[in-house]
Amino acid sequence: QQNLNQIPALKLAIATNYESLAKENTNLKQQAFDNYQEAYTSAWQLEQYARAGEALEKLIAFYRSEKQIDAALQTGKILIETQTLANNFYGLMLAYDEIGNLYLERQEYAQALTAFEKGLAMAKQLKYQEAYFTQQIEKLKTEQKM
Repeated sequence: QQNLNQIPALKLAIATNYESLAKENTNLKQQAFDNYQEAYTSAWQLEQYARAGEALEKLIAFYRSEKQIDAALQTGKILIETQTLANNFYGLMLAYDEIGNLYLERQEYAQALTAFEKGLAMAKQLKYQEAYFTQQIEKLKTEQKM
């Protein structure tokens, strides 16, 4: 059992190494991606939700770097669920920010606004980054006449 608990962390480390190597050899991107997914899956199965969230964050960054915004958004929605299970309000706040920015990239302003408003709700609970989320919301409302 102890060895099983270490698998998600090892998979994350392996994925990170592959991602670094992929900068020199793009053929290794798939191994990085596969290991991030395996890290997430194994962490989820072991109910290591914080670790699962970490793997999902890496997957989102990976998708973004590959310009796969739809996949990043889908993964972001899973991240919300994972951070909720982990009771990680800070992680939730960051996830809503990430999702808001992904929607901005797709020019889906109403969805971006909703994500930033949810992020603001988390920020208020944490009493952290409230000004940032308020600014994002006001900027969207002003620029998009919402």
